[in-house]
Amino acid sequence: MSVSVVNEVDFTSLVTDLDNLCKEIVAAKRPVYTNGNGDSLRNFRLNAALANSTLGQQLGFGLVKQITAIVDILNNPNTTDEERDRRFADARNYIDMAYVAYKKGQLYEKYL
Repeated sequence: MSVSVVNEVDFTSLVTDLDNLCKEIVAAKRPVYTNGNGDSLRNFRLNAALANSTLGQQLGFGLVKQITAIVDILNNPNTTDEERDRRFADARNYIDMAYVAYKKGQLYEKYL
């Protein structure tokens, strides 16, 4: 089996494509997630309140869901996931949201 080299130009181009997809997804979902109130983590806070859990737990559940889908893609060449690229972008977006909540000291907040 021959090994293909991923040169720096290809790597940078593909990562840029993923960055752009991440931004497109955030732009499309933000109005729904914030319900117009400006809080990018609003839906996750609501889920935390409904589940009597924390914001960090809710973000963690979402991240695990996305990573599980990616592991399936990586290990199953016949996966039928029609939105493979979006799974990678969604995982990165969850990481961004978790990082922001972490930096703002909000991961362990309970809302009930």
